[in-house]
Amino acid sequence: MFPRLKALLALPLCWACGAEAPPGLECPGQIRIAADSAELSAALAAAVDGDCVGLESGVYTGPFAITSGIGLGPVAEAEVNLVATAETIPLTIRAADVTVTDLDLTGPSLIALQINAAPVTINAVDLANARRAAVEIRCEEQGCLTPNGQVLLAGVAISGSNNGVILDGARLRAEGCRVEGSTTQSLSGGIGLVATGSAHVELISTNFTDNDYGLIVDGAGTTAILDGTTVQGSRERGVWAQGLRGTIGAPSLSVGNGSRLANNRVVGLGSIDSQGLAIRDSQLVDTVLTRISINVVETAEIGDGLGLFAQSGDVVVERSVLTGNGRAQAVVDRGGANLNFGNNQIDGALKLVVQATASPVVAPAGDLSTPPMPLPIAANPITLP
Repeated sequence: MFPRLKALLALPLCWACGAEAPPGLECPGQIRIAADSAELSAALAAAVDGDCVGLESGVYTGPFAITSGIGLGPVAEAEVNLVATAETIPLTIRAADVTVTDLDLTGPSLIALQINAAPVTINAVDLANARRAAVEIRCEEQGCLTPNGQVLLAGVAISGSNNGVILDGARLRAEGCRVEGSTTQSLSGGIGLVATGSAHVELISTNFTDNDYGLIVDGAGTTAILDGTTVQGSRERGVWAQGLRGTIGAPSLSVGNGSRLANNRVVGLGSIDSQGLAIRDSQLVDTVLTRISINVVETAEIGDGLGLFAQSGDVVVERSVLTGNGRAQAVVDRGGANLNFGNNQIDGALKLVVQATASPVVAPAGDLSTPPMPLPIAANPITLP
């Protein structure tokens, strides 16, 4: 073979000869550098476990797929945006042990980021303007429900999509993230985060703001923990639990450590046909009184801090603040067994209202209120996207 031809054939293997790893990534394998869309596609196709792909500044038009355990991020001081058409997905992760950092996926797309394997780490990524969801995690067949099969979102900012995060059959931990402006004109969607399919989600110091719905936690086997997390300004419910199956000792939904549900509409936290809710050291405040349909012919103004409906049971509420909510601070309607209200700050014209409930509700006598007429209730399952 001629010497010059040898050199040309060897050139792709030297894309990153002497290159430094993208900031924030550990790269025991080869470092590959891409400067345009074609080079990125080629680098991802050639990369093997342990490699890293670094990106020069620019807009990269996909779709792109990661199929090996690599790191992906910009080279030092580069600004990178991955885009695709409105019918496709800029980036899909199909392999475990992937880390993606410091990218923008903010152009119009069907889904901005799709994750089908775990563990995966997404760090300091901005996502916006997706027609279905900014992040969709569906990987129950790839070990994503095992203790080590976790998706981590750290410092991720999500805005302006139909849904923020759809989590189905996977484990997610979100730390210091923001999800805002999830909205839709359709009959389903507009949810900051929906967890279903026996998913597990842990939200640490994460903020949900100005979504149609803040969070929906759905189905037996699904669990959620809100730790120092804020859900505010939802145009519908703040946090909504439906069909959960836990106990007080092993809750399906835990809200605590200074979590704050504020200025949502209809209900700050609502539960239908769910067991195992623990609300401790939290605030459910300032729910906005909102007129909604309660059946095909009637409407009512509803604005409650906490609503426990349709046989919801095994609930504990303690050391929490329920005040400033537009109608009642808490309502139990057709509640289940083992409803326990401990030492809380409950202030308002209507405090804790218990109606149509056969099982006793344990609560301080001074926290109970009896309205002249039963309160109208809107407690139907929310349609998931």
